[in-house]
Amino acid sequence: MPPQPDPPAVPNVPPARTQTDWRVVALLFVTGIFAAWQFAKVALPLTAIAAHYGQTPETLAWLASIVGLVGTLLGVIAGRLVASIGPRRALVGALLAGGLVSGLQGFMPGLALMGGLRVAEGLSHLFIVIAAPTCMAAAATLHDRPVAMGVWAMFFGIAFAIGAELFPPIIAQAGLGGLFVAHGTGMGVLALILA
Repeated sequence: MPPQPDPPAVPNVPPARTQTDWRVVALLFVTGIFAAWQFAKVALPLTAIAAHYGQTPETLAWLASIVGLVGTLLGVIAGRLVASIGPRRALVGALLAGGLVSGLQGFMPGLALMGGLRVAEGLSHLFIVIAAPTCMAAAATLHDRPVAMGVWAMFFGIAFAIGAELFPPIIAQAGLGGLFVAHGTGMGVLALILA
């Protein structure tokens, strides 16, 4: 029987791995933490943010939840876009965009502009949480993939726990704007590493 040709490559689908790259898995988990902080950096210090804008936490709750609302409304569309442009490019682009948006939030602009920036941040968050676990699965062997996905599933709760300890001293030293700038800087660094 003559030798069979190799099957054609499928776009955006890497070949099966023979060894899990745990460094990439860990890096993507850290990326997930920074994505969760897109929620936490507003939700945890909401009382201080409300005081800055002369509002009550109840009237500004939408500022925390708008990021999730974007995901609810645009999740299917974003999934298709990530598939078409490739998860790694989508992830790097979303991290860069998220870092820029967070940096702009550091100026503590007026409430209307801050709300618009939060909508943009919701798009960044959505692309990250679609692309990052896809990249994590690609970095793992079939045998290790369930473990890698189990690790990914913990990112949100762990991010809030870390944020609850980390954010107050940052705010005490650098203010609310400093927290947003630090978050944006971290996202930019992650984007450069993953690129």
